Amino acid sequence: MGRQRNRVLIDRVTVNVKGRDKEEVEIVAKPLHKKNPDVGERQQVYSSNLIVEQEDAASFGDNEEVGL
Repeated sequence: MGRQRNRVLIDRVTVNVKGRDKEEVEIVAKPLHKKNPDVGERQQVYSSNLIVEQEDAASFGDNEEVGL
C-alpha cells in the first residue's frame, strides 16, 4: 500500500485554472508504478480550482504555466 502524503496550508488561497477542457472535478485511476501495474493504483484528481499557499500564488505570472 502506498504512503499517504499530507500537507498543511497555512495561508491558503484558491487559484482558478483557465484553459482546462472540463469544468467539473475529474478523478482518474493511475498506476502507482508505470512499469509494474501489479503494485496498485492511486486516485489522481483534476480540477479547475486549486488550493495553494498565498505566497506561491503571488509568484505566479499572468498566463504562466505552473507545475505542482
